[in-house]
Amino acid sequence: MLVKLMLVIALSGFIGMSRADETSDAKTANIKQLVEITGTTRMAEQFANAMSQQMFKLLKAARPDIPDRALTVMQTELMSIFSANIYSTGGLVDQIIPIYSKHFTNAEIEQLLAFYQTPLGQKVIAAMPQVMNESMLAGQQWGQSLRPEIQKRLMLALQKEGLLKAAK
Repeated sequence: MLVKLMLVIALSGFIGMSRADETSDAKTANIKQLVEITGTTRMAEQFANAMSQQMFKLLKAARPDIPDRALTVMQTELMSIFSANIYSTGGLVDQIIPIYSKHFTNAEIEQLLAFYQTPLGQKVIAAMPQVMNESMLAGQQWGQSLRPEIQKRLMLALQKEGLLKAAK
């Protein structure tokens, strides 16, 4: 009887833990607010703009006769599609909520909300897209600068292991 009681207590603890991990309505609302404050939805709009420009370049290459106004039409349509689907059921925000929920507790989400409402938090939001772009460019340049060494060392390692014959 004591063993059964201990088993029931242990199992109820596990059930309680799994419920605690579920995303509550309050946590969901906080994540939605965080997504809005940090500009995630604006980034989706920027993506739509970049995507339409890329699609226009491809279209223009295939059809040089297409007027430049086609870019404006494409941007308008993509923005409309993205805007209509960001907050829709199953849209971008619905897909982001479980990601934030998995990595942050509700208390941490609340702390992030508090931070992003400070002047420094607002500066981080404003500066981060440019910081990320510049960082990616720096990473690309850094990777390219290592290319000769990478090629040389990989060739030597493969030759040393007998996986590639040395060039004559």
